[in-house]
Amino acid sequence: MTMQQKMWLWHAWNHLLAITGLAIIIANGYWFYLIAALVLGFLCCQVANIALHRYLTHKSFKTGPLRDLFLRWSSVWAGLGPSIMWVIAHRQHHADSDQLHDYQNPRVIGNFRSWFTIYPKVNFNVAFGKDIMRCKHSRFIYKNYFKIQLGLYLLAFLISPWLAVVALAIPMTIVFHGAASIGVLTHTWGYRVAESKDLSTTNWLAAIMSCGEGWHNWHHAHPGDYRNGYSWWELDPPAWIIEKFFKI
Repeated sequence: MTMQQKMWLWHAWNHLLAITGLAIIIANGYWFYLIAALVLGFLCCQVANIALHRYLTHKSFKTGPLRDLFLRWSSVWAGLGPSIMWVIAHRQHHADSDQLHDYQNPRVIGNFRSWFTIYPKVNFNVAFGKDIMRCKHSRFIYKNYFKIQLGLYLLAFLISPWLAVVALAIPMTIVFHGAASIGVLTHTWGYRVAESKDLSTTNWLAAIMSCGEGWHNWHHAHPGDYRNGYSWWELDPPAWIIEKFFKI
């Protein structure tokens, strides 16, 4: 089984548990669980935005050694796959963005396939991940990713089945669709604030769904900038968190 197929099964499991949990929550009026899931979903999005995207992939800011370890390990919570895999894939997307051979180009493979990561067979260039593959922690996470995720789920279920739903399944599902909105919406419609070599746009709906990543045209024009928002009203929670807690 390929890594992509394993990830499809992983996302299917999270969606199944999240949808079942949400149905029970709404049917029984467990509003505390719903609020907790949404808050944790927002935080989980920040893990994806800051750890996986702006730090490990684009190295847009420097941080201390302990915070580096925190970001590498917390990236597991995002549920988007091992950081080594994600970094290589995303850097390759930037290199080929909106071209015919961009593996996630919605104009080529369609919005549905791009949204649900049904990508064509791709030969990823591992040279894009030389730096992250030098880290023993990232290599360990890659080799044991699904074991770590299974361990998190088992621990959560032992504490409370609701913890697995509220802290893992729903937040990871929120992150999945937030990331999907960036791959599709910001490469099909929106407005542009900067010149870039692709067709990337800024999209307010994607910004809401991803909790701050939708200001995508500026990001593609300046991928080394940890700030994605261009105008004052383009709220960028990840940039604020980076400035206050991680950037040195």
